Amino acid sequence: MGFLGKSRLIKLILLPLLVFILIFMAFSAFEYTLIADLREAFSEVDEQQPLAYGELLFNTRSCAGCHSIEKGVADLGPSLFGIAERASEAYIRESIVSPNAVITKGFAADIMPGFEGVLDNSQIDALVAYLGSLK
Repeated sequence: MGFLGKSRLIKLILLPLLVFILIFMAFSAFEYTLIADLREAFSEVDEQQPLAYGELLFNTRSCAGCHSIEKGVADLGPSLFGIAERASEAYIRESIVSPNAVITKGFAADIMPGFEGVLDNSQIDALVAYLGSLK
């Protein structure tokens, strides 16, 4: 194999492989850091303190990715600012467990997943308590 053959081999096989390995390593480091951060956050919150535990779940279970708790800010899902003044605990619970039971005007169905079986009852209770405190 001449010089041009080795150069082509490097360009076609080794360079893409090296790029893949570097991306994989970067992703692995990010994932490890994320998991370590989550473990630390969960270790610092007492599950017997429903408001703090519910807030942690809200921020780590993708709720905050679609729902704002700021006044007048709607994201993919409706704003939860002041939800305690607009909805009962039963409605909040149903929205977590079966989000398609009632669809807020202006938002699409089948966007939010149901969390029954994903979160246990104590986690759902904590989320309901936290959201029920947002006035």
